[in-house]
Amino acid sequence: PKVVTAAPVQVETGGIPPEAMMAPVDRAPADAVLVELETNNFTFHPHTFTVQPGQKVAVKIVNNGVPPSGFAIKLPSGPVALKGPVKPGQSAIFVFTAPSKPGEYEFFSPLGPQRFFGMTGMMTVQ
Repeated sequence: PKVVTAAPVQVETGGIPPEAMMAPVDRAPADAVLVELETNNFTFHPHTFTVQPGQKVAVKIVNNGVPPSGFAIKLPSGPVALKGPVKPGQSAIFVFTAPSKPGEYEFFSPLGPQRFFGMTGMMTVQ
């Protein structure tokens, strides 16, 4: 008989590890630039924003849509995300530090298939 052996290895799924999930804060820190993003169903508005290298950023997500929304951003050190969804009619503030290297960094909603439905945007560091 023919015997086939295999050693399957889990491929990277793009998931966000639990240690990269951060709880929302009540208000933006005084030393952070505040960026307000409105979510409406499967879009962010605006879908782009610009910050300075190494700047502390407070993103306020305001959900004006029907489904819950989320926020995650791909940084050089790995993805970071808001812990938990932002329910319809609610808002949440997520704080992180922008990379020191200028460039473009994708943000998206990590909930279900929302990213694949186009719920993405771009943060420019310059």
